[in-house]
Formats: sequence, C-alpha cells, structure tokens
Amino acid sequence: MSFLEANMEKYIQELLDGSSILKDMKNTFGLEEDCRLLGDFENFVYEVNKGGTPYILRLTHQSHRSFHNIAAEIDWLNHLFSEGIQVPEVMMASGERIITAGCRDGSSFYACLFSKAPGRPIKVTDREFDKDLFRSWGRIIAQMHEATANYKANAEIGARPGWDEEDVLFPERYVPAEGHARIIANSRELISRIKTLPAGKDSFGLVHTDLHSGNFFFDGKKVYPFDFDDCAYHWFASDIAIPVYYSVLYRFKNGTQQEKNAFAAGFLKEFASGYEEIRQLPPGWLDQLPLFLKLRDVVLYTVLHKKIAPEDRSTGLLSMMADLKGRIEDKQPIFTLE
Repeated sequence: MSFLEANMEKYIQELLDGSSILKDMKNTFGLEEDCRLLGDFENFVYEVNKGGTPYILRLTHQSHRSFHNIAAEIDWLNHLFSEGIQVPEVMMASGERIITAGCRDGSSFYACLFSKAPGRPIKVTDREFDKDLFRSWGRIIAQMHEATANYKANAEIGARPGWDEEDVLFPERYVPAEGHARIIANSRELISRIKTLPAGKDSFGLVHTDLHSGNFFFDGKKVYPFDFDDCAYHWFASDIAIPVYYSVLYRFKNGTQQEKNAFAAGFLKEFASGYEEIRQLPPGWLDQLPLFLKLRDVVLYTVLHKKIAPEDRSTGLLSMMADLKGRIEDKQPIFTLE
C-alpha cells in the first residue's frame, strides 16, 4: 500500500475541514445553518434542514467517485423513483442535481441533496428485526430488480461500473503482502468462478449492492432504501446475499456457527416469501449464494484495510478482520444452509 493510499482518508478530511465547501453548499441548496454529520466513511453525509423539512446532503470527493459515476447513480435513482419505488428524491439547485465544489489542491467535491427517507433506523437487536421486516426487505429488493429490468443507461452520462471494476475486489492493492498469499490467491479464484455464472436479464442488472440494515429505514410496514453510492451491475443473487450476510455478521458477533446457520435459514425463508410477492426469485440464486457470501468477505476485508489505518483499528474490529481472514483462507462462507 502506498503512502498516499494509507493517508488518503485523512487528507480528504483535511481538505474539507480547511475549506468553505460545506457552508457554500448550504447556501447553494438554500439550507439552514445547523447540520448533523451522519457518516464520513466513504462520503461525508449530513442531515440538514430546509424550511423545517429534513434532507440529506452528501459530499463526495473525486477520489471516491467521478462526476459521471455520480450522474449515472442519480439517473438510475430517478428511474426507480419514476417507477413508483420509494427511494430518495434527488433535489435540484440552479437546475442541477450535482454541484461541483473545487478544492485548494485542484481536486473537487461533488454535492447532492436527497429527500430524507421516512421511518426510523433498525438495529439487528431490535424487537422489530423479525419476519415482517425480512419480508418487507425482500419486497423492496424485488421491486428494484423488477424496475431495473427495463432500465437503459443514459448514453450521454454513461453506465455505472460493473461489479468487477471495484478496486476493493483486489486485496493485493491494500492488504500487506506478507501473510496474505492465500487471501490473494483465493480471492482471484473466487472472482474467476463468479465470472462464469449466467448473466441474463432475469438474474443480472443494475442493483443497489449494499442494502444492509444500515442503509434503510423501516416504518413497521415498509422498507425505505437509501445510499445508492455503491450501485453497480451485479447478479441479483448478490443483492439477496447482502441483507442476510450483514444480519448474521452483526447479530452474531460472538454466536456459534449453528446459531448463524439457523438464523440465516429463517431469514431467507421470510425474505424469499416477500421477494416472490413481486417477482420470481432469480434462477440458481440459492446455489450461487455461497459464492456471493464469500465475495462479500473479500470486499469487506479489503475495504477495512483501505479505509481504516492500523492505528485506528479497535479490538473488536481486529477480531472481525481475523474472522474474515480465516474464512477467506478456508474458502468458507459466513453461514451454510442444510
């Protein structure tokens, strides 16, 4: 890993802190002064207000996404919105949905303003984290899969990336070479295997890719997704794998393998029931599921190395990273189904 890669996150934070970009974007979108930082992992995300109504302001540095990448995300989001799916509305300022703000080093931040989703956050330990939620989760993902089947990327903007274009699929770029030979070899083998899967319209398309419980609100009946920053062309089975993967990961940090397996089976039963209310499950999804569970281990292990410096890793995070490393080396998914 280069010095620049290891320190890029801190550098970008300093760029933003040393500028008037946040203040300027509040003025551009006509926002009130007060705001609350919600996240700064890959984008800087704030809850803001306009006329007493809450919105979400996102600032993205060009090192994370290009202007055209963001434009393609918004084009798809607008398509989903026009299809009646309850995704965030992208607001405009001066006739534009993306506002560019220059930095002192010549780079840029891109600002977008979104409507805030209804409902409330749900934790994996909440009482509402149950079968009704799992079915709603399945329904919203099926609705997006159904809508994406008739979506065509805007030729002037360009398409979102394919699943295999993300740099975090390549651990050798971010993990130390020493002690990671099996990680790198097994990751390459897994990616080669996935590339052989059928990719027809009923099983492959532009999807959210990251709809875990931290990326939606729930009102007791419906799931309201947000954070489409990682949307990419991928297998629908991967979009199904992500919800159950993260549910198991966070609910059973110290759980037994038997507990993980049993929970996953129950989760998928309800999730699939909700999905099938909207459309048929993608062909071969259940057989493909272990591949995408293992792929998410690779992605998560790599992104943690990329984004979090060794000195900033907590004991709990180091324990999780050790589990990820072990599963990748052993070619085992986070859970198995009978």
